[in-house]
Amino acid sequence: MAKPFPASASKPLNQRRRRIRYSLRARRVSPLTAARCAREFARTSRFIRGLHAALLKAQSRFDGQTIHTLYAGCGPYATLILPLLPYLPRDGFRFTLIDIHPLALDGARKTIGHFGYDEFIRDYLLTDACNAGFAGQQPFHVAVTETMNLGTATGGQRQSGKAP
Repeated sequence: MAKPFPASASKPLNQRRRRIRYSLRARRVSPLTAARCAREFARTSRFIRGLHAALLKAQSRFDGQTIHTLYAGCGPYATLILPLLPYLPRDGFRFTLIDIHPLALDGARKTIGHFGYDEFIRDYLLTDACNAGFAGQQPFHVAVTETMNLGTATGGQRQSGKAP
């Protein structure tokens, strides 16, 4: 028997209590809160459309190269890339997924594997994206992070997107 949909789910995320994990330079939401972000359809679809446009732009700009994308804060569903993977050529795109939460990263790995998209993934990194070092690795063509509504005004989300 299905459980009733919780009444709190009808409130916008910014009105619900969230568990927040702090790293040295940024605030991070829990895997459960990250999963709930997918409920904000309009916002999530804007991020997905923006990422899709960035991937197409990178593909035309770096013709013939495999486009490598860094996805920081992928959450348990890799919400921004999962809807795009069926439409991307398997030999043309690779993703490195980062999350600070082991459960979120494991959820993303299982979700992507369930749909048979493992070959799109170059790496899964369990780390704080603010402190991740990529020296000696192939450069990324695209970087994406789903910044929260108030993240740039009140917290470290802005820091994770700043160039050093």
